[in-house]
Amino acid sequence: KALEWLLVVGALFVLLFAEMMNTALEIFADHSTGGAHRAEIKRMKDVAAGAVLLTALNAAVVCSVIFLPRVLALVRNR
Repeated sequence: KALEWLLVVGALFVLLFAEMMNTALEIFADHSTGGAHRAEIKRMKDVAAGAVLLTALNAAVVCSVIFLPRVLALVRNR
């Protein structure tokens, strides 16, 4: 049970960290280019957003593996 909570909290912290890094990267990119929309900056932002998406999917999988069996057991026992 403690390991499950560690995995859930860890997945959520990794997700929050990725989101914070993505936000920082976007702020830095916007500041360093003066708001100009260049293709390489857009690509960099897209890759960072993709990293956030992957960590969100990871968190969803971890939480589903841990909580879905419990939720289904509760629904079946109703």
